[in-house]
Amino acid sequence: MEERTLELLTRQGITRGAVEELSRLNDEPEWLRKMRLLAWSIYESSPVPPWKRIDLSSIHLDELTAFAPGEKPVADVAVANSIFSGDEARGGRIVQTNSVVDETLGSPLDPSLSMKGVVFTSLEKAAATHPEMVRKHLFVDAVKLTENRFVAMNGALWGGGMFLYVPPFTEITSPLQYTLIAAQSGAALFPHLLIIVGEGSSLTFVDQSATIGADGPALASQVVEIFANPGAQVNYVSVQEFSRTAKNFALKRAILSRDSRMIWTEIGVGSKVSRVSAEAILRDPGSEVQLLGLYFGQGEQRLEYDTLQLHAAPHTKSDLLYKGALREKAHSVFNGLIRVERGAQRTDAYQANRNLLLSNTSRADSLPTLEIEANDVRCTHGATVGPIDPDQLFYLLARGIERETAEKLLVLGFYEAVLQKIPLEELREAIRNYIERELE
Repeated sequence: MEERTLELLTRQGITRGAVEELSRLNDEPEWLRKMRLLAWSIYESSPVPPWKRIDLSSIHLDELTAFAPGEKPVADVAVANSIFSGDEARGGRIVQTNSVVDETLGSPLDPSLSMKGVVFTSLEKAAATHPEMVRKHLFVDAVKLTENRFVAMNGALWGGGMFLYVPPFTEITSPLQYTLIAAQSGAALFPHLLIIVGEGSSLTFVDQSATIGADGPALASQVVEIFANPGAQVNYVSVQEFSRTAKNFALKRAILSRDSRMIWTEIGVGSKVSRVSAEAILRDPGSEVQLLGLYFGQGEQRLEYDTLQLHAAPHTKSDLLYKGALREKAHSVFNGLIRVERGAQRTDAYQANRNLLLSNTSRADSLPTLEIEANDVRCTHGATVGPIDPDQLFYLLARGIERETAEKLLVLGFYEAVLQKIPLEELREAIRNYIERELE
Protein backbone atom coordinates (compact mmCIF):
# COMPACT_ATOMS: atom_id res chain seq x y z
CA MET A 1 0.00 0.00 0.00
CA GLU A 2 1.46 3.33 -1.04
CA GLU A 3 2.33 5.39 2.04
CA ARG A 4 1.36 8.73 0.51
CA THR A 5 -1.95 7.39 -0.83
CA LEU A 6 -2.71 5.79 2.51
CA GLU A 7 -2.06 9.09 4.27
CA LEU A 8 -4.34 10.96 1.87
CA LEU A 9 -7.11 8.41 2.22
CA THR A 10 -6.87 8.48 6.00
CA ARG A 11 -7.46 12.24 5.93
CA GLN A 12 -10.10 12.03 3.22
CA GLY A 13 -13.73 12.59 4.12
CA ILE A 14 -16.78 11.02 2.50
CA THR A 15 -16.13 12.44 -0.98
CA ARG A 16 -15.99 11.41 -4.62
CA GLY A 17 -12.25 11.91 -4.42
CA ALA A 18 -12.05 9.27 -1.70
CA VAL A 19 -13.97 6.85 -3.93
CA GLU A 20 -11.60 7.40 -6.85
CA GLU A 21 -8.51 7.16 -4.65
CA LEU A 22 -9.71 3.95 -3.03
CA SER A 23 -10.30 2.34 -6.41
CA ARG A 24 -6.89 3.43 -7.66
CA LEU A 25 -5.19 2.21 -4.50
CA ASN A 26 -6.68 -1.26 -5.00
CA ASP A 27 -5.82 -1.25 -8.72
CA GLU A 28 -9.40 -2.25 -9.46
CA PRO A 29 -10.75 -3.25 -12.87
CA GLU A 30 -12.66 -0.64 -14.81
CA TRP A 31 -16.05 -2.27 -14.23
CA LEU A 32 -15.62 -2.04 -10.47
CA ARG A 33 -14.39 1.54 -10.63
CA LYS A 34 -17.49 2.45 -12.65
CA MET A 35 -19.71 0.67 -10.14
CA ARG A 36 -18.20 2.66 -7.29
CA LEU A 37 -18.70 5.94 -9.11
CA LEU A 38 -22.27 4.99 -10.03
CA ALA A 39 -22.91 4.21 -6.38
CA TRP A 40 -21.50 7.60 -5.42
CA SER A 41 -23.82 9.35 -7.89
CA ILE A 42 -26.78 7.46 -6.44
CA TYR A 43 -25.66 8.37 -2.94
CA GLU A 44 -25.45 12.07 -3.81
CA SER A 45 -28.92 12.09 -5.35
CA SER A 46 -30.62 9.96 -2.69
CA PRO A 47 -32.60 11.50 0.15
CA VAL A 48 -32.01 10.69 3.78
CA PRO A 49 -33.93 7.45 4.51
CA PRO A 50 -37.37 8.10 6.06
CA TRP A 51 -36.67 6.04 9.17
CA LYS A 52 -39.25 7.50 11.51
CA ARG A 53 -37.85 6.10 14.73
CA ILE A 54 -34.16 6.87 14.19
CA ASP A 55 -32.68 10.36 14.36
CA LEU A 56 -30.06 10.67 11.61
CA SER A 57 -29.36 14.36 12.20
CA SER A 58 -26.46 13.59 14.54
CA ILE A 59 -24.47 11.90 11.76
CA HIS A 60 -22.15 14.49 10.23
CA LEU A 61 -20.57 12.82 7.23
CA ASP A 62 -18.21 15.72 6.58
CA GLU A 63 -16.51 14.95 9.91
CA LEU A 64 -15.88 11.26 9.16
CA THR A 65 -12.92 9.60 7.48
CA ALA A 66 -13.65 7.29 4.57
CA PHE A 67 -10.68 5.03 5.28
CA ALA A 68 -9.04 3.83 8.49
CA PRO A 69 -5.80 1.80 8.34
CA GLY A 70 -5.58 -1.58 10.03
CA GLU A 71 -3.94 -2.06 13.41
CA LYS A 72 -2.62 -5.57 14.02
CA PRO A 73 -1.75 -5.41 17.75
CA VAL A 74 -5.11 -3.81 18.49
CA ALA A 75 -6.90 -6.51 16.52
CA ASP A 76 -5.26 -9.28 18.53
CA VAL A 77 -6.48 -7.71 21.78
CA ALA A 78 -9.97 -7.07 20.43
CA VAL A 79 -10.49 -10.63 19.30
CA ALA A 80 -9.39 -11.87 22.71
CA ASN A 81 -11.75 -9.51 24.57
CA SER A 82 -14.85 -9.91 22.43
CA ILE A 83 -17.89 -11.95 23.39
CA PHE A 84 -17.03 -14.67 20.93
CA SER A 85 -13.34 -15.47 20.51
CA GLY A 86 -14.08 -18.28 18.10
CA ASP A 87 -11.78 -20.81 19.70
CA GLU A 88 -13.82 -23.73 18.40
CA ALA A 89 -12.30 -25.58 15.48
CA ARG A 90 -12.72 -23.48 12.35
CA GLY A 91 -12.32 -24.10 8.68
CA GLY A 92 -10.90 -20.59 8.33
CA ARG A 93 -11.14 -17.05 9.66
CA ILE A 94 -10.69 -13.64 8.10
CA VAL A 95 -10.05 -10.62 10.34
CA GLN A 96 -10.58 -7.05 9.16
CA THR A 97 -9.32 -4.17 11.29
CA ASN A 98 -10.93 -0.88 10.40
CA SER A 99 -10.92 -0.70 6.58
CA VAL A 100 -8.26 -3.33 5.92
CA VAL A 101 -8.31 -7.13 5.74
CA ASP A 102 -5.04 -8.70 6.84
CA GLU A 103 -5.32 -12.43 6.25
CA THR A 104 -2.28 -13.03 8.48
CA LEU A 105 -4.43 -12.10 11.48
CA GLY A 106 -6.93 -14.86 10.96
CA SER A 107 -6.74 -18.55 10.22
CA PRO A 108 -6.05 -19.78 6.68
CA LEU A 109 -8.71 -21.79 4.94
CA ASP A 110 -8.41 -25.50 5.61
CA PRO A 111 -6.25 -26.86 2.73
CA SER A 112 -8.73 -29.67 2.11
CA LEU A 113 -11.41 -27.04 1.42
CA SER A 114 -9.14 -25.14 -0.95
CA MET A 115 -8.56 -28.35 -2.87
CA LYS A 116 -12.33 -28.72 -3.26
CA GLY A 117 -12.54 -25.26 -4.81
CA VAL A 118 -13.78 -23.26 -1.83
CA VAL A 119 -12.80 -19.59 -2.09
CA PHE A 120 -12.58 -17.64 1.17
CA THR A 121 -10.83 -14.29 0.90
CA SER A 122 -11.33 -10.54 1.05
CA LEU A 123 -13.82 -9.08 -1.39
CA GLU A 124 -11.09 -6.76 -2.65
CA LYS A 125 -8.90 -9.72 -3.56
CA ALA A 126 -11.78 -11.72 -5.03
CA ALA A 127 -12.61 -8.85 -7.40
CA ALA A 128 -9.16 -9.39 -8.91
CA THR A 129 -8.90 -13.20 -8.72
CA HIS A 130 -12.53 -14.19 -9.40
CA PRO A 131 -13.97 -11.20 -11.28
CA GLU A 132 -16.67 -13.19 -13.09
CA MET A 133 -18.31 -14.43 -9.90
CA VAL A 134 -18.01 -11.10 -8.12
CA ARG A 135 -19.34 -9.11 -11.05
CA LYS A 136 -22.27 -11.51 -11.49
CA HIS A 137 -23.44 -11.14 -7.88
CA LEU A 138 -22.18 -7.87 -6.36
CA PHE A 139 -25.10 -5.40 -6.15
CA VAL A 140 -26.88 -7.25 -8.96
CA ASP A 141 -29.56 -9.63 -7.70
CA ALA A 142 -29.85 -9.60 -3.91
CA VAL A 143 -29.07 -5.99 -2.94
CA LYS A 144 -29.32 -3.03 -5.32
CA LEU A 145 -27.37 0.22 -5.11
CA THR A 146 -30.66 2.12 -5.15
CA GLU A 147 -31.97 0.58 -1.88
CA ASN A 148 -31.14 3.65 0.22
CA ARG A 149 -28.45 6.23 0.84
CA PHE A 150 -26.41 4.06 3.21
CA VAL A 151 -26.36 1.12 0.81
CA ALA A 152 -25.18 3.41 -1.99
CA MET A 153 -22.46 4.71 0.34
CA ASN A 154 -21.37 1.12 0.94
CA GLY A 155 -21.30 0.49 -2.80
CA ALA A 156 -19.02 3.47 -3.29
CA LEU A 157 -16.66 3.03 -0.34
CA TRP A 158 -16.63 -0.62 0.77
CA GLY A 159 -13.21 -1.75 1.86
CA GLY A 160 -11.75 -5.12 2.76
CA GLY A 161 -14.91 -7.15 3.02
CA MET A 162 -15.29 -10.88 2.55
CA PHE A 163 -16.02 -13.22 -0.36
CA LEU A 164 -17.02 -16.84 0.12
CA TYR A 165 -17.76 -19.31 -2.64
CA VAL A 166 -18.65 -22.92 -1.87
CA PRO A 167 -18.72 -25.20 -4.95
CA PRO A 168 -21.67 -27.55 -5.50
CA PHE A 169 -21.99 -30.60 -3.27
CA THR A 170 -19.34 -29.50 -0.78
CA GLU A 171 -19.88 -30.07 2.93
CA ILE A 172 -17.98 -27.75 5.29
CA THR A 173 -18.14 -29.24 8.78
CA SER A 174 -16.10 -26.59 10.65
CA PRO A 175 -17.43 -23.02 10.82
CA LEU A 176 -15.93 -20.22 8.76
CA GLN A 177 -15.71 -16.80 10.39
CA TYR A 178 -15.31 -13.16 9.43
CA THR A 179 -14.42 -10.70 12.21
CA LEU A 180 -14.56 -6.93 11.79
CA ILE A 181 -12.64 -5.00 14.46
CA ALA A 182 -13.34 -1.28 14.77
CA ALA A 183 -10.28 0.31 16.35
CA GLN A 184 -10.43 3.97 15.35
CA SER A 185 -12.93 6.48 16.67
CA GLY A 186 -14.48 8.86 14.18
CA ALA A 187 -14.07 6.49 11.26
CA ALA A 188 -16.74 5.30 8.87
CA LEU A 189 -16.57 1.60 8.03
CA PHE A 190 -18.19 -0.05 5.01
CA PRO A 191 -17.86 -3.84 5.23
CA HIS A 192 -19.43 -5.92 2.47
CA LEU A 193 -19.90 -9.68 2.62
CA LEU A 194 -20.75 -11.77 -0.45
CA ILE A 195 -21.59 -15.43 0.20
CA ILE A 196 -22.39 -17.91 -2.59
CA VAL A 197 -23.27 -21.46 -1.54
CA GLY A 198 -23.43 -23.97 -4.37
CA GLU A 199 -26.07 -26.59 -5.06
CA GLY A 200 -26.28 -29.25 -2.36
CA SER A 201 -23.54 -27.66 -0.24
CA SER A 202 -23.62 -26.85 3.47
CA LEU A 203 -21.77 -24.64 5.93
CA THR A 204 -21.92 -22.61 9.14
CA PHE A 205 -20.71 -19.02 8.90
CA VAL A 206 -20.10 -16.54 11.74
CA ASP A 207 -20.12 -12.80 11.00
CA GLN A 208 -18.76 -10.80 13.94
CA SER A 209 -18.42 -7.05 14.51
CA ALA A 210 -16.55 -5.82 17.59
CA THR A 211 -14.76 -2.76 18.99
CA ILE A 212 -11.53 -2.28 20.91
CA GLY A 213 -11.32 0.71 23.23
CA ALA A 214 -14.01 2.98 24.61
CA ASP A 215 -14.87 4.57 21.27
CA GLY A 216 -15.75 2.67 18.16
CA PRO A 217 -16.63 3.74 14.64
CA ALA A 218 -18.80 6.79 14.28
CA LEU A 219 -20.64 4.95 11.53
CA ALA A 220 -20.76 1.41 10.17
CA SER A 221 -22.72 0.81 6.98
CA GLN A 222 -22.84 -2.92 6.31
CA VAL A 223 -24.16 -4.97 3.41
CA VAL A 224 -24.42 -8.76 3.33
CA GLU A 225 -25.54 -10.69 0.25
CA ILE A 226 -26.20 -14.43 0.57
CA PHE A 227 -27.10 -16.83 -2.24
CA ALA A 228 -28.29 -20.32 -1.30
CA ASN A 229 -28.45 -22.36 -4.50
CA PRO A 230 -30.77 -25.39 -4.90
CA GLY A 231 -30.52 -27.81 -2.00
CA ALA A 232 -27.95 -25.73 -0.10
CA GLN A 233 -27.90 -25.70 3.71
CA VAL A 234 -26.73 -22.38 5.19
CA ASN A 235 -26.31 -21.55 8.85
CA TYR A 236 -25.51 -17.83 9.20
CA VAL A 237 -24.81 -16.30 12.63
CA SER A 238 -24.21 -12.57 13.12
CA VAL A 239 -22.80 -11.15 16.37
CA GLN A 240 -22.88 -7.33 16.59
CA GLU A 241 -20.98 -5.96 19.58
CA PHE A 242 -19.75 -2.53 18.55
CA SER A 243 -19.12 -0.05 21.37
CA ARG A 244 -22.08 1.96 22.61
CA THR A 245 -20.96 5.08 20.75
CA ALA A 246 -21.33 3.62 17.26
CA LYS A 247 -24.15 4.01 14.77
CA ASN A 248 -24.65 0.80 12.85
CA PHE A 249 -26.83 0.37 9.77
CA ALA A 250 -26.94 -2.97 7.98
CA LEU A 251 -28.87 -4.42 5.08
CA LYS A 252 -28.64 -8.20 4.82
CA ARG A 253 -30.53 -10.16 2.20
CA ALA A 254 -30.56 -13.85 1.37
CA ILE A 255 -31.89 -15.39 -1.84
CA LEU A 256 -33.08 -18.97 -1.32
CA SER A 257 -33.41 -21.25 -4.34
CA ARG A 258 -35.34 -24.52 -4.68
CA ASP A 259 -35.20 -26.83 -1.65
CA SER A 260 -32.54 -24.73 0.09
CA ARG A 261 -32.55 -24.32 3.86
CA MET A 262 -31.23 -21.49 5.99
CA ILE A 263 -30.98 -20.81 9.71
CA TRP A 264 -30.25 -17.12 10.24
CA THR A 265 -29.38 -15.84 13.72
CA GLU A 266 -28.95 -12.14 14.56
CA ILE A 267 -27.35 -11.30 17.93
CA GLY A 268 -27.20 -7.62 18.86
CA VAL A 269 -25.74 -6.18 22.05
CA GLY A 270 -23.65 -3.25 20.81
CA SER A 271 -23.93 0.22 19.22
CA LYS A 272 -25.62 3.36 20.44
CA VAL A 273 -27.99 3.15 17.49
CA SER A 274 -28.34 0.02 15.39
CA ARG A 275 -30.74 -0.67 12.55
CA VAL A 276 -30.50 -4.09 10.94
CA SER A 277 -32.63 -5.16 7.99
CA ALA A 278 -32.69 -8.96 7.72
CA GLU A 279 -34.55 -10.08 4.61
CA ALA A 280 -35.07 -13.62 3.36
CA ILE A 281 -36.39 -14.07 -0.18
CA LEU A 282 -37.85 -17.55 -0.70
CA ARG A 283 -37.65 -17.48 -4.45
CA ASP A 284 -38.33 -21.11 -5.39
CA PRO A 285 -40.57 -23.95 -4.16
CA GLY A 286 -39.30 -26.02 -1.26
CA SER A 287 -37.11 -23.29 0.23
CA GLU A 288 -37.21 -22.77 3.99
CA VAL A 289 -35.76 -20.23 6.42
CA GLN A 290 -35.65 -19.94 10.19
CA LEU A 291 -34.93 -16.43 11.47
CA LEU A 292 -33.72 -16.07 15.05
CA GLY A 293 -32.92 -12.87 16.92
CA LEU A 294 -31.46 -12.14 20.33
CA TYR A 295 -30.86 -8.56 21.50
CA PHE A 296 -29.99 -7.03 24.84
CA GLY A 297 -30.21 -3.27 25.29
CA GLN A 298 -29.08 -1.07 28.17
CA GLY A 299 -28.16 2.54 28.86
CA GLU A 300 -29.69 4.63 26.08
CA GLN A 301 -29.17 2.11 23.31
CA ARG A 302 -31.62 2.04 20.42
CA LEU A 303 -31.86 -1.29 18.63
CA GLU A 304 -34.10 -1.65 15.60
CA TYR A 305 -34.75 -4.75 13.52
CA ASP A 306 -36.61 -4.75 10.23
CA THR A 307 -37.29 -8.27 9.01
CA LEU A 308 -38.82 -9.55 5.80
CA GLN A 309 -40.06 -13.05 5.06
CA LEU A 310 -40.88 -12.82 1.36
CA HIS A 311 -42.62 -15.87 -0.08
CA ALA A 312 -42.32 -15.53 -3.85
CA ALA A 313 -43.06 -19.17 -4.73
CA PRO A 314 -45.47 -21.90 -3.57
CA HIS A 315 -44.58 -24.54 -0.99
CA THR A 316 -42.18 -22.36 0.99
CA LYS A 317 -41.78 -22.05 4.75
CA SER A 318 -40.47 -19.41 7.15
CA ASP A 319 -40.34 -19.25 10.94
CA LEU A 320 -39.18 -16.19 12.90
CA LEU A 321 -38.50 -15.79 16.62
CA TYR A 322 -36.86 -12.59 17.91
CA LYS A 323 -36.37 -12.05 21.64
CA GLY A 324 -35.05 -8.97 23.41
CA ALA A 325 -34.51 -7.80 26.98
CA LEU A 326 -34.11 -4.11 27.79
CA ARG A 327 -32.97 -2.28 30.89
CA GLU A 328 -32.41 1.36 31.96
CA LYS A 329 -33.48 3.65 29.08
CA ALA A 330 -32.90 1.23 26.21
CA HIS A 331 -35.43 1.19 23.38
CA SER A 332 -36.04 -1.50 20.78
CA VAL A 333 -38.14 -1.47 17.63
CA PHE A 334 -39.19 -4.56 15.70
CA ASN A 335 -40.78 -4.16 12.27
CA GLY A 336 -41.56 -7.61 10.91
CA LEU A 337 -43.24 -8.27 7.58
CA ILE A 338 -44.46 -11.56 6.16
CA ARG A 339 -45.32 -11.04 2.51
CA VAL A 340 -46.90 -13.78 0.41
CA GLU A 341 -46.98 -12.95 -3.27
CA ARG A 342 -49.74 -13.94 -5.67
CA GLY A 343 -49.39 -17.57 -6.66
CA ALA A 344 -47.30 -18.51 -3.60
CA GLN A 345 -49.85 -21.08 -2.45
CA ARG A 346 -49.22 -23.53 0.38
CA THR A 347 -47.02 -21.02 2.17
CA ASP A 348 -46.36 -21.70 5.84
CA ALA A 349 -45.11 -18.62 7.72
CA TYR A 350 -44.83 -17.72 11.38
CA GLN A 351 -43.48 -14.66 13.17
CA ALA A 352 -43.09 -13.92 16.89
CA ASN A 353 -41.38 -11.07 18.70
CA ARG A 354 -41.04 -11.27 22.50
CA ASN A 355 -39.74 -8.42 24.66
CA LEU A 356 -38.82 -8.30 28.33
CA LEU A 357 -38.69 -4.90 30.06
CA LEU A 358 -36.31 -4.87 33.03
CA SER A 359 -36.95 -1.25 34.07
CA ASN A 360 -39.77 1.27 34.07
CA THR A 361 -37.87 3.48 31.63
CA SER A 362 -37.08 0.87 28.97
CA ARG A 363 -39.34 0.55 25.94
CA ALA A 364 -40.09 -1.91 23.17
CA ASP A 365 -42.19 -1.26 20.07
CA SER A 366 -43.28 -4.34 18.15
CA LEU A 367 -44.99 -4.05 14.77
CA PRO A 368 -45.55 -7.43 13.09
CA THR A 369 -47.35 -7.23 9.73
CA LEU A 370 -48.88 -9.61 7.18
CA GLU A 371 -49.36 -8.93 3.46
CA ILE A 372 -51.00 -11.90 1.76
CA GLU A 373 -52.00 -12.16 -1.91
CA ALA A 374 -52.61 -15.93 -1.99
CA ASN A 375 -55.61 -17.80 -0.57
CA ASP A 376 -54.18 -21.19 0.43
CA VAL A 377 -51.65 -20.27 3.10
CA ARG A 378 -51.01 -20.59 6.82
CA CYS A 379 -49.59 -17.37 8.26
CA THR A 380 -49.60 -16.25 11.89
CA HIS A 381 -47.79 -13.62 13.91
CA GLY A 382 -47.63 -12.34 17.44
CA ALA A 383 -45.82 -9.99 19.79
CA THR A 384 -45.48 -9.51 23.54
CA VAL A 385 -44.01 -6.72 25.64
CA GLY A 386 -43.88 -6.81 29.41
CA PRO A 387 -41.89 -7.10 32.64
CA ILE A 388 -40.65 -10.24 34.33
CA ASP A 389 -43.56 -12.49 35.25
CA PRO A 390 -44.24 -11.76 38.95
CA ASP A 391 -45.50 -15.32 39.54
CA GLN A 392 -42.29 -16.81 38.20
CA LEU A 393 -40.25 -14.40 40.30
CA PHE A 394 -42.28 -15.21 43.42
CA TYR A 395 -41.79 -18.92 42.82
CA LEU A 396 -38.00 -18.53 42.85
CA LEU A 397 -37.98 -16.12 45.80
CA ALA A 398 -40.14 -18.51 47.82
CA ARG A 399 -37.44 -21.14 47.40
CA GLY A 400 -34.80 -18.97 48.98
CA ILE A 401 -33.19 -17.64 45.82
CA GLU A 402 -32.03 -14.01 46.12
CA ARG A 403 -33.92 -11.50 43.96
CA GLU A 404 -30.90 -10.56 41.82
CA THR A 405 -30.12 -14.19 41.10
CA ALA A 406 -33.77 -14.99 40.45
CA GLU A 407 -34.13 -12.16 37.93
CA LYS A 408 -30.92 -13.23 36.21
CA LEU A 409 -32.20 -16.80 35.90
CA LEU A 410 -35.49 -15.61 34.43
CA VAL A 411 -33.77 -13.43 31.83
CA LEU A 412 -31.48 -16.28 30.79
CA GLY A 413 -34.46 -18.61 30.64
CA PHE A 414 -36.31 -16.07 28.49
CA TYR A 415 -33.52 -16.26 25.89
CA GLU A 416 -33.11 -20.03 26.02
CA ALA A 417 -35.51 -20.79 23.15
CA VAL A 418 -33.20 -18.84 20.83
CA LEU A 419 -29.92 -19.90 22.42
CA GLN A 420 -30.68 -23.59 22.02
CA LYS A 421 -30.90 -23.18 18.26
CA ILE A 422 -27.50 -21.49 17.84
CA PRO A 423 -25.26 -24.12 16.24
CA LEU A 424 -22.04 -23.35 18.16
CA GLU A 425 -21.88 -24.39 21.80
CA GLU A 426 -19.02 -21.98 22.50
CA LEU A 427 -21.09 -19.08 21.20
CA ARG A 428 -24.17 -20.14 23.17
CA GLU A 429 -22.14 -20.21 26.37
CA ALA A 430 -20.39 -16.93 25.58
CA ILE A 431 -23.73 -15.14 25.19
CA ARG A 432 -25.06 -16.60 28.42
CA ASN A 433 -21.92 -15.44 30.25
CA TYR A 434 -22.13 -11.95 28.70
CA ILE A 435 -25.75 -11.42 29.73
CA GLU A 436 -25.06 -12.76 33.21
CA ARG A 437 -22.15 -10.32 33.65
CA GLU A 438 -24.18 -7.36 32.41
CA LEU A 439 -26.99 -8.13 34.84
CA GLU A 440 -24.69 -8.10 37.89
